[in-house]
Amino acid sequence: MNLTILWEGLETRPQPHGAGLWQQSALDGLHCAVAAGLSFPGAQRVLILRLKAAQARVLVRRGMTPTISVSQLPADPAFPGQMSIELASPERRHQELFALIGNDLAGQLTDDPPDAGRVILARLDLWREFLRRREDGDSERWVRGLFGELWYLCEHVLHHRSAEAGLGCWMGPTGAVHDFALGAYAVDLKTGTVDSETVHISSLQQLTPPPGSGLLIGHLRLRRDGQGHNLQEKVAALRLKLAPEVWPLLDSRLLAAGYIEGDTEMRDDLRLAVHDFRLYQVASGFPVLTPTTVPLGIEQCSYTVNLASCRSFQVSAGYPWAPVTATATHHEY
Repeated sequence: MNLTILWEGLETRPQPHGAGLWQQSALDGLHCAVAAGLSFPGAQRVLILRLKAAQARVLVRRGMTPTISVSQLPADPAFPGQMSIELASPERRHQELFALIGNDLAGQLTDDPPDAGRVILARLDLWREFLRRREDGDSERWVRGLFGELWYLCEHVLHHRSAEAGLGCWMGPTGAVHDFALGAYAVDLKTGTVDSETVHISSLQQLTPPPGSGLLIGHLRLRRDGQGHNLQEKVAALRLKLAPEVWPLLDSRLLAAGYIEGDTEMRDDLRLAVHDFRLYQVASGFPVLTPTTVPLGIEQCSYTVNLASCRSFQVSAGYPWAPVTATATHHEY
C-alpha cells in the first residue's frame, strides 16, 4: 500500500497528549517490514524499517544525511535477531521523500526475500547518493549534465547496443571515473552552453584511459529553447524506447544520478535543445594531466581544457561505431 495513504490515515486519528509512535505497515513479512510512522509529540512523519539486527546496525552507523537521522527502536520479541530503525527529519521536504523511499523499498521487497537486509542496504545506498547530489546545489548544471548523458545514451549507445547492455554501459551514475564504458573506448561526456569551448576536468584520473581501452571526450553544447525538452520529458522519451523489463535498471541508474519520478522539487522550466556535439580522442599530445604525468608529490588536482586548441584530435561524432573521419561537427536541432 502507498505510504502516503497510510500516513494520511494515521493523521486523521485523535493525537495523544504525550510521547509515542504510531505505525502502519505497507509491508510486514517474516524477514523485513516497511511502515509509515507518526512520532509524537508533533505528529512527525517517520519511516520505519525492520531487518536483520547486524544489517540494521550497519545502517545506523552509515546514517543517511546530516538532516535525516537513523536511530534504533526497541526490539520486538516477535522477531528475534531483527531490529527496527527509524528514519526521521524535521524538514517537511524530507518527510515527503520518505514516501518515495518507502514505496521503493516495499516494491523491492514484495516477496519478503531472506536477504531483505542486503536489499534494503543497497537501495538506501542509492537513496543516500540521490540526497547527496540533490543537496549539492547548482541545479541547472546538474540538469544539463544528466540531460546530456541521457541524450548520448539515446542517440548513440542504444543505436548500437541492446537496451540492457546499453544501460549497463552508462556508468556515470555509479560513481565510475568515466560516464560510458563501451568496451574498446570509454567516453566522458561534458555539457556546456552554446558559446562554451572549455571543459572542467575534476581529477587526474578522469582523462586516464581505462586499461586496454581508449578514451573519448564528448562535448555536447545545449541551448535554452522554449521548444526544447525538459529533463522529465527526456526521461519519458527514453523509457518509451525500452522494454518494461529493463525499467528497474533504468530507475536504479536515474536514482543514483539524483533523479526520481514524482520529485516535487525537480525543476521543469529548463527546456533544452542540442546546439552541437563534438567528439575528441584523448591520444598522444592531447592536453591532459594524469597521475603519471604530474610531478611527484601532486596527488590530486582539477583543471580546465580549452577544446578550441584540440581540433586535431576531433573525430566523427559517430565514433567509435563509425570510422574515423576528418574533423566533423554534429548538429541537431
